[in-house]
Amino acid sequence: MVELVESVARRIILPIARIDVLTATNLESYLDPSPYMGYGFEQKLTEYELLPEAERNLRHHCKQFTLKLVQEMRSRLPTNVKILRTMNMISVQETLKATKPPIIELAQEFGCQANEIECIVIQWRNIQHTDWENKCLTIEFWSEVHEYKDSADNNPFSELASLAISILSLPHSNAEIERVFSQMNIVKQS
Repeated sequence: MVELVESVARRIILPIARIDVLTATNLESYLDPSPYMGYGFEQKLTEYELLPEAERNLRHHCKQFTLKLVQEMRSRLPTNVKILRTMNMISVQETLKATKPPIIELAQEFGCQANEIECIVIQWRNIQHTDWENKCLTIEFWSEVHEYKDSADNNPFSELASLAISILSLPHSNAEIERVFSQMNIVKQS
């Protein structure tokens, strides 16, 4: 959902502005006065031959919709949206990169102790050196890492795998519950 809002906002926000739409203040100051709304939209504008005032109104309403969308997203996202974004680093694609961000902040956020964090950091640096079978799906990848045994029958990635599985097992959204309430309201209004 966050990605959808960001992609809509990217069309309307000035192309030279590199801002985080979910945390930026005074978002309206970054909006393009005449945003490009996509090829199909622009073609329809030409086809309908709208008056300049009508076109300005249409673009203005699109900008207002985007502002409202961002406002609604902000109200529904938890205050720790930064850590939610950081959790993307445990995706299999990010995990297996040779150069990746440090995992310390994520481990601290999830309550790991200092001795565990030291192990996690070392394991994080070394995980891409093993040839893993499951490189497509994150859950299968971390299951494989969790079950992995070296020649001494030890798991050299046990702390890292435990952290990743803990993160993956958390409910990261209440979207399903929100949908149920929306459906309930629709039924109630009928």
